[in-house]
Amino acid sequence: NKMRVLICTSFSLTKSSAGLNKMNNLIKGLKMQGLEPYICGFSEEIHYSHGKNYLIKDNKIIFKYTERKFRHSKSLSINVNSVCFYKEHLATILKNLSIDLVIIYSTFSTLLEPIIKIAKKNKVKVTAYVGELFAFSLKYLLNGVLYMQYRAYLFSFKLLDGLICASPSWEYYSKKIKKRSVLLPTFIQEQKLNQRKNFDNKRSFRIVVMSNLSKRELPLILLKSISKLEDLKEDIELYIIGQKPKYSLFSPRKSLLRFSLSKIKNLHFTGYLGNEERDDLLESSDCFVLLRSPSLETKFLFPVRVGEYLAKRKPLILTDVN
Repeated sequence: NKMRVLICTSFSLTKSSAGLNKMNNLIKGLKMQGLEPYICGFSEEIHYSHGKNYLIKDNKIIFKYTERKFRHSKSLSINVNSVCFYKEHLATILKNLSIDLVIIYSTFSTLLEPIIKIAKKNKVKVTAYVGELFAFSLKYLLNGVLYMQYRAYLFSFKLLDGLICASPSWEYYSKKIKKRSVLLPTFIQEQKLNQRKNFDNKRSFRIVVMSNLSKRELPLILLKSISKLEDLKEDIELYIIGQKPKYSLFSPRKSLLRFSLSKIKNLHFTGYLGNEERDDLLESSDCFVLLRSPSLETKFLFPVRVGEYLAKRKPLILTDVN
């Protein structure tokens, strides 16, 4: 019999996100190793029949997200309300699907501890896929993120049977708390290595970046560099796979970012792209750029995008990513 694995999340399985893409790649990898993986998460749109509280579709276990408990921040509310579902139904799911291993995709204690308790009560091994570790900020202090992650760091992770580590820093941490670990920083889809397309009609030197232009990705440095190249009359174009940031009266950084964006002549924001459209645009690129500031977050989180960029066999300008 195949080993059955359940990935427990607290995000939507019907809306595209970086977390969902990462877990879908993990599922493909587990299948390649002969395992039978399932993933559990919510949807705000799904409808049920016959009084069921969740829907099993292929390898997805989807529950309807409802705001049963109110918390002062969105991240805390999502975790707490997702836990309500797991407390009521996880034991049944583990039994009915004969799950051998639970992987919790979270670094938050509010999700980790209840799932660990239920898994161990049902004699199921449990691990966590760990990535982000946020540095101190007033925002993360007030919205509960610092409490959830540092309780996990100091206590919750010690309850696990092991860790799946997204960076060497997490692997070092797992040795420190004497837990088994495996280093799994990124994914490269094998079949894409041989998929090459011709884009001869493209004339400008094209740089493609997958980014939300967050502070840790040093967007001002990238934009300043592109602006200098344009001043030198280089025929260059910048494609950003993501949404254009909005003006904000309360955020000087965003205002400065919008001003810097306005100075770039050949700039394109794609908004959301499906996987096929995104892959075509990545393939058409002449160069990729991924900048990271030296910080606690950079130290613990290895960007999955590195694998996607390398799979295209194009030049990649990369700062230190641990």
